[in-house]
Amino acid sequence: MHRTQPSQRLFGLLAFAAIGFGTLAWPALSGRAILVYRDMLHDYWPMKALFWQSPGPLVRTWNHSWFAGLTLVGDIVQQPLYLPNLLFRLLRAPAWPGIAWYLALHWVLTLVGAFLLCRRLAGAAAAAVGATVFSLCGVTLSNLNNLQWACAASWSPLVLWAADRVAREPSLASAAAFALLVPQPLIAGDPQAFLVLCGCSVAIIWVRARRRGPAFGHLAMSLAAGALLAAPQALATFSSLSLQAREELLTDRYRELWSFHPARIPEFWVPKMFGSMFTTSYWGEFTSRPDFPRPHLQSAYLGALWPALLLAGLRFRRRAALPALLGLSTLLWLSLGSHGFHLYLMVGRVVPTWNLYRYPERLLVVPALAGAVIAALGTDALAAASRRTRVALAAVAAAAGLASLAAAGWLAPGEPFAHPTSRQAILHSAVQIVIVCAAGMLLAFLRPRLAVPALCALLTVDLAASGGEVLGVVSRGPFEERPRACALLAEAAKNAPIDSYRIHVDQPRSLQFPMPQAVREELPAWAWTGWRSYQLGKRNLLDLCGHLSSSAYTSLNPKSMLALRRAVDPNPLRALEATATRFVVLAPDAAFPASPHLVVRARDAETRIEVRELTAAIPRVFRPAAIAVDPDPLARIRGDPRALTVELALLESGSSPHQPSPEARLAAFVDGGDTIELTIEQAAPGYWVIADELDGTWRATVDEVAAEMVRADLFRRAVWAPAGRHRVRLEARRINVLLPFWGSLALGAALLVAALTSRRRPDVYADGSVAR
Repeated sequence: MHRTQPSQRLFGLLAFAAIGFGTLAWPALSGRAILVYRDMLHDYWPMKALFWQSPGPLVRTWNHSWFAGLTLVGDIVQQPLYLPNLLFRLLRAPAWPGIAWYLALHWVLTLVGAFLLCRRLAGAAAAAVGATVFSLCGVTLSNLNNLQWACAASWSPLVLWAADRVAREPSLASAAAFALLVPQPLIAGDPQAFLVLCGCSVAIIWVRARRRGPAFGHLAMSLAAGALLAAPQALATFSSLSLQAREELLTDRYRELWSFHPARIPEFWVPKMFGSMFTTSYWGEFTSRPDFPRPHLQSAYLGALWPALLLAGLRFRRRAALPALLGLSTLLWLSLGSHGFHLYLMVGRVVPTWNLYRYPERLLVVPALAGAVIAALGTDALAAASRRTRVALAAVAAAAGLASLAAAGWLAPGEPFAHPTSRQAILHSAVQIVIVCAAGMLLAFLRPRLAVPALCALLTVDLAASGGEVLGVVSRGPFEERPRACALLAEAAKNAPIDSYRIHVDQPRSLQFPMPQAVREELPAWAWTGWRSYQLGKRNLLDLCGHLSSSAYTSLNPKSMLALRRAVDPNPLRALEATATRFVVLAPDAAFPASPHLVVRARDAETRIEVRELTAAIPRVFRPAAIAVDPDPLARIRGDPRALTVELALLESGSSPHQPSPEARLAAFVDGGDTIELTIEQAAPGYWVIADELDGTWRATVDEVAAEMVRADLFRRAVWAPAGRHRVRLEARRINVLLPFWGSLALGAALLVAALTSRRRPDVYADGSVAR
């Protein structure tokens, strides 16, 4: 009889997780469905659609779609220098199903990385169990709707795997591998994950190194090389922070928004502990703030059998399991935020940039990974334990799950046992615990060689059944047509070039306008608000139609826009007019300031969405009647009605003459994103004003000769030109980014060669086997 090779058995074990994920994600991978939960609908979808498919160079510098423009290369959330993102841009991937495949490829990275990490401490089969737990746990599946966090989290197992190699086998190869991997979470868009993983790597060296001196020496060299690798993105982001109001807008209360509530800790082993996130059966509102009744991270589930694996690991593999449990507990405490004596805020007073981050629940990635390592150790321990021990541990897991569920139901406010929907949700969770743990008891009667693959399959079914809904997969059909607001804006704007004005979409808390019956039948109830948001073009969705917006769904708000709104308070329409906002899109239930300059231009009969025109809007490019030099224009903006209009431009500096030219005209205007080209005609010299944000990357030329460009009216650009007809070109210089970027690619290639070809001692695993 042919005997299956170990590599084939291992592939079969990992295939369980792959089949489970593929089953959940296939509708989105095939293009029949999309993800619309959380930020995916109104943030990541339009973001990736623009990044991957917009024309221009591979590395883009400027985002002209949001506010009055802001840096793109400095916006780390958009992953501007992240190689997988640039690959999808090179391929001009469509947003759907491109996003699904983008996330799926990162999920494969998660699976492989978790296996390699668990393999450092456990046997191959047990490592496959740990990889299954991490790749399908609630934290991983929940993160898939927060795209840059999911990408960063996928590198976490590999970073810690490389750190353990540096600890146990310090060499040029292991140091190069760590240097190559450690900056990837930062470049992928999550600097906080990078800081956490660096701290975890130091802890791994301290605990695992045979000789700490050489290990820490190699770690220091690796971190230095990794810093050089991340330098282009880090420098671009840090240089843009001075123009952003993020730290000013982040209060301590907002930083700790969505702290992990202690009552949710049993979620690690209780499936859907508070019911379905998407229905009225959810009874865990008390774990979140009243104005945000759902947690940001929908689930932390590691499996109903996880308590059994934890106890087995602590009993039989204590030396390896205790550090993992300590790491889990430390990061878990940090993720408690406001519920954990504000340790999260205390860290911000010590660790640079920490105060720029929010949502402590995000930190659960490392605890979930530590839980997966413990699961691998527990699997190894159970395989060597007696049948009686295995049955007893499965029974203990069932008791732990049921007791935790019962205690939460009794202690929670509102008496969930008294309500039919929450009572049914509790029953469903209890039934799943009983079924899974009963199946775990049956596995105790199998030989380890059969029991471990069966455990892999059981965990896959358990985790997929609990976490499948948190993906937020819905039918693509209702979202295939362009948002209805796009057609309304086209009707209102008639033949006006789309880049000659901006639009503003009102942000009502609730969207209650009618839905077609066919859409109601095709979408689940929780996605109805998403469909309404899509049709209205809420936040960034009208980017899909090429529109430029005067606001955006981003946490990188420019300081100039904040100063502008404060300067014109309490008249918000004045700020919209100043940013060349010509149209406002309103939902039927919107409460928007009335004005004689706000005229209805288009209305959708079915949804009652309206487009109103701001007839007093300032053109995006104009020649002011007069200028005044004022380094601090705030007071004048508040007191002079001519400010922020075509009558007067307030320049922060400038000495060139500005003479009246009534017949001056803009003959041509082309906005290429990273470039703006104007053709102007004027009888006298003077300044032309572009209602776009000015930062240090922009340069101006007039007829290909360097020209003066200064800040005007808090945020605008003013360019001087002599009399006559001239071609004015504004360009965001990419050389400041491209040279370091190409240098980092060369360094990365050298590190990859060193990691693959340098001589090193073979890896010796916990079971005594040697890596080949």
